[in-house]
Amino acid sequence: MEIYLKENIVENAAKVGKHVLQRLKREFLPLPCVGDVGGLGLIIGMEIVKDKATKVTFAPSLNITSRIQEQAMKNGLFVRVTSIATYPGDRVCFTPPLTITIEEADAALDILKPTIANLKPS
Repeated sequence: MEIYLKENIVENAAKVGKHVLQRLKREFLPLPCVGDVGGLGLIIGMEIVKDKATKVTFAPSLNITSRIQEQAMKNGLFVRVTSIATYPGDRVCFTPPLTITIEEADAALDILKPTIANLKPS
């Protein structure tokens, strides 16, 4: 607890989390397969959908979240994902260490964005 207080970990998580959420809303939410984004601090998620209007998800057989995770890994980023098979809805989770900087978060989002942007609703 002393380290958390001394190094302003909670304040950093709030500041960087706010920045990440703003970027997700501004840059990712308009993408065709992002149904919603939300979170608090540095526990943030992005809903992946086949149809933005109805929030219909991709067929479980497509393993869409596994494919997102694999592509992100190929590009140097590990992201947590949940799939319709194990959770109601497909989600990409952005849960970095609480000590992450805004610059590091931006680098991660820059890696992730093309993968999400390349998803096609059909």
